[in-house]
Amino acid sequence: MAHSIHGFDFSRLTAEQKLDLVHDLWDDIMKTSPDVARLSPEQEREAERRLLEYEANPEDTVSLEDVRRRLLENE
Repeated sequence: MAHSIHGFDFSRLTAEQKLDLVHDLWDDIMKTSPDVARLSPEQEREAERRLLEYEANPEDTVSLEDVRRRLLENE
């Protein structure tokens, strides 16, 4: 079943085109209605906690490449 909005068949788009569309939509939302994407107080606290944890221990991070490699190894 094809996903559609107003008759447009999104299955015709490549993954790259879909991502471009998502980015464009997100940019438009942030310009026109930024309040709808506002974090809840709990989310803000968690983001701040994670940032502080990263700043205190930057060597404890795992790169995106390592995460992908690990995931692919476990398939």
